[in-house]
Amino acid sequence: LILAMTDACNLRCTGCYAKPVWAHRHVSFPQLDYVTSEAEQMGAAAIFITGWGEPFYDRRDKKNLFRLAREFPATMFVVFTNGTLITEDDLNTIEGLGNLILLLSLDGLEITNDGRRGQGVFQRVEQTARQLKRRGMVFGMSVTVTSVNYREVTATEFVDTVRTWGAMLVLYLRFTFYPQPQEGAWLNLSAQQASEYSCLLESARQRQPLPLIDADEAERRFGGCRARQGSLAFVDAVTGRI
Repeated sequence: LILAMTDACNLRCTGCYAKPVWAHRHVSFPQLDYVTSEAEQMGAAAIFITGWGEPFYDRRDKKNLFRLAREFPATMFVVFTNGTLITEDDLNTIEGLGNLILLLSLDGLEITNDGRRGQGVFQRVEQTARQLKRRGMVFGMSVTVTSVNYREVTATEFVDTVRTWGAMLVLYLRFTFYPQPQEGAWLNLSAQQASEYSCLLESARQRQPLPLIDADEAERRFGGCRARQGSLAFVDAVTGRI
């Protein structure tokens, strides 16, 4: 299950698909508990916390997230986060849970990443990653692949950098701009760029011991859209839409 639990965020990344819906809304714990309980009963082994906002931005969302992980110990929670707001206390809590894994968002090396995500973000993500490594905690990186960075994020320097930080995998998600407004439309990969990116990623896999996973490619290997197959659902708990 993919679950969106808030639409509040501290960053304003260029071309973010969630910008048109941001209203600083938060979901109550009973609602989250209901969705998670149903998902578990239906056989979901993992819940990906993602969607419209940053789960560590507001203490209410953070508190709900940690409570969910405690009350559903048999479910793995994989949390997409921009990595800029995670405190030592948060890390202490996550370390004690055992069923919550972070995927830190990063869109390239410092100049490229901060050009889209904001000044200083790269260094804050690095700090969080190194704190996780120091504690021996499993985490990965989430990379939005764009027309600007597709060569950089598949290059040896980038992958070596996040591996040095302690990342256990890199998940690549290809950029798709939200149609209203069309901010960042130029970040879409053209057909030629997508083809080149696929070749570069395959070459990177030959050089790197780190798992480099492309979401679109994985979907094709599993036989197409998993939602249509009934093996995945996205619940926007903020609005109640599925």
